[in-house]
Amino acid sequence: VPSAFAGRLTDMVRRNDDSQDNLRRLAESGDTPIARVLKAAVFRAGRPWSEVEKGMDDEMAWEMSALRGRHRALSVVGSVAPLVGLLGTVIGMIFAFMVTSQDAAVGSQASQLGKGIYLALLTTAAGLTIAIPCLLLASRFNAQVERYMRTMNETLLVTMPSFVKLEHDQRELATGDAAPEATEDDEARIPVSAK
Repeated sequence: VPSAFAGRLTDMVRRNDDSQDNLRRLAESGDTPIARVLKAAVFRAGRPWSEVEKGMDDEMAWEMSALRGRHRALSVVGSVAPLVGLLGTVIGMIFAFMVTSQDAAVGSQASQLGKGIYLALLTTAAGLTIAIPCLLLASRFNAQVERYMRTMNETLLVTMPSFVKLEHDQRELATGDAAPEATEDDEARIPVSAK
């Protein structure tokens, strides 16, 4: 999460300068996953908190999928490489037993059997040599994406009271009356860490 973006967002909320227009300007100030998630929330500002939260959740799921998609090939290669190695093992063993069953000379059989086993072991080793680093890298990248998404979620948590306030303001505009102050039910929907 860009620290400048997170800092501006936190300062904006802390200063009570978190109007819909200011949040929209901040969301449009960068093309990052957190800015796009905030933009999805701002698009639904004034609606019930559950709709705002759903919009943020949907955008976060989309962003996570996009980030993971960048390294999906590593997972595929890591999963397929052992199968290629296994195929080579099977071919090598077929070759070894085919030669053993057809060649009558004992010395020739041993040599040919050794070649078949060599091929089987070589392809298995090659498959594992490719698979292990690919799976380790894919796992590392997935962990980074998950850590990024958790950080983004924690950063955006500070905006919850802002969107609840915007919901109340919207109700006030719609009815023409002063909207009731936030109730205990409204406060209960905001996690303690966001207050």
